[in-house]
Amino acid sequence: MEKVTLVQSYLHKRSSSLRRLLKVQAEYESRVKELREGVEENWGRLEELHTAVTLTNQGVEDRVDLASAHQDVETSFAVLNHHREQLEGCQDLLKDSTQLLQELLWSHGHAGNTLKNCTSESVWPEMLLQSNLEQLDEVRESFISLEQQTTTFQAHLKGLAVGKEAIRAPSPEPKIPPEHQDSDDDSDARKSLCERSAQRLSSTMGRLRKSGKKTKLIGH
Repeated sequence: MEKVTLVQSYLHKRSSSLRRLLKVQAEYESRVKELREGVEENWGRLEELHTAVTLTNQGVEDRVDLASAHQDVETSFAVLNHHREQLEGCQDLLKDSTQLLQELLWSHGHAGNTLKNCTSESVWPEMLLQSNLEQLDEVRESFISLEQQTTTFQAHLKGLAVGKEAIRAPSPEPKIPPEHQDSDDDSDARKSLCERSAQRLSSTMGRLRKSGKKTKLIGH
């Protein structure tokens, strides 16, 4: 009778824990998916904005509405703050899920020690925990990269704005001896340097975005 009572109590607690786990796990996976899709969407927006500001099919674009671009970047930072709150919510749900999985492992181990002939717990709780951790690590990595690249792009916009103001500022033009005047080759070289700089920034953004998409294998 004592063993029957113990098994009955164990099954009751286990059923309750599993129901709570299903609820928490479903919400966790839904939140992570929502965050991942939001971060991916904003990666796309940042790349489009970067292309519109710095690159065309031919190279560097001079006709840029920098004020509008700055406003778009500020909006991006507001969205990033929302993503940060989503990430914190996912972390809280992960803690709840982890606690329930640990309770399931502990209660099963305790029942096994008492009943002696109780089978050992399967590996699914550990596999689920590892999967949860990897999902959150992946989306966190993508979010951090997006945040860093948005900050870099904001600095890039400020540099463009300073450069345009310097060009517009009136200044006396000193007479330069012909031998010291810039040749067309020098002008093309500066343009090429600017173009390469913009392309490097675009390449970096693409690489960081892809790094956040890498799928990690679950260990056995």
